[in-house]
Amino acid sequence: MPRVARLVFILFVGIGTITLESAGLTYLRTRTFVRTAGKADGTVIENVGGDGGTGNRSRTYHPRVRFHADGRDFVFVSGAGSSAPSFQVNDAVRVFYDPKNPAEAKIDSFGELWMVPSIVASLGVVCGMVGVGQFLWVRRVRRKDVLETSLLTKRVD
Repeated sequence: MPRVARLVFILFVGIGTITLESAGLTYLRTRTFVRTAGKADGTVIENVGGDGGTGNRSRTYHPRVRFHADGRDFVFVSGAGSSAPSFQVNDAVRVFYDPKNPAEAKIDSFGELWMVPSIVASLGVVCGMVGVGQFLWVRRVRRKDVLETSLLTKRVD
């Protein structure tokens, strides 16, 4: 395999592997949180809009949620935001919270819990596929060259 092709293969497969490992760790952390978390019913009390500190004109909206746990009310702002509010004020939502620190809470939604591991895993798969695809393409081209060379050599004989 040519040196550049080998470098591209190693680079993309390496990045893909590291990215998939990161996705796996993120997935395991989220799964552990969901399994050990307290559960409560919450209510969206507001959609907090902002530009994320970037100065962009586009805004993202994050739901602010109130829930009751351990005899107290807690309020948190979801880490998952979108350009259009995902929840309306007064929507009921299921909340997972850390029993040791109920202020650490997340809405039970795909975007809040599983979006990051899904995106990271997808990127890892794509990088790995690019590396493996490039390897297979180089291998195919080399076999084709060898086959053509052997056919030309046989014709000459």
